Amino acid sequence: MPSELMKTQSSPAVLVILVLVSVLSGAETKPWQTGKILAVGKHESEILCCYSGTDTPLQSNVVDYDISVRIEDTVYVGRYQSWTGYVPTAWAQDHLLDARADKHFVYLKTPTGEEIRLSLLSRKHGAQSPKKRCFVPRSAASDTLIGNALPT
Repeated sequence: MPSELMKTQSSPAVLVILVLVSVLSGAETKPWQTGKILAVGKHESEILCCYSGTDTPLQSNVVDYDISVRIEDTVYVGRYQSWTGYVPTAWAQDHLLDARADKHFVYLKTPTGEEIRLSLLSRKHGAQSPKKRCFVPRSAASDTLIGNALPT
């Protein structure tokens, strides 16, 4: 009898958990887009010091890389951490790959289809028009140059 009582009491809880899991797993993720690698740079880590009896600096086994990728009109910089120092060969400058970004991460696909998550360091929207220099016609009274004015 106790097992029957347990089944009836746990079924609403199980139902609630199943609903939550289905809702959370159905949360929309941004679709993959074509991204272009702009730069791959090795990030030099600061030397950590322990101030123990030997004062020997701690050595990190992790190699950090800053990866800049353009997705549409936005440039994202993400931090890729590698324990072996390996960076996928497709992550070279000017290569195209599948990419997407959200609030805190940039996701890049390797040629094998593996999805790699990078911590998002910065994002810069590039939809601004470049400023052009323009000159105001000279007058006899003054020579006037407006340095970074936008043409009308």
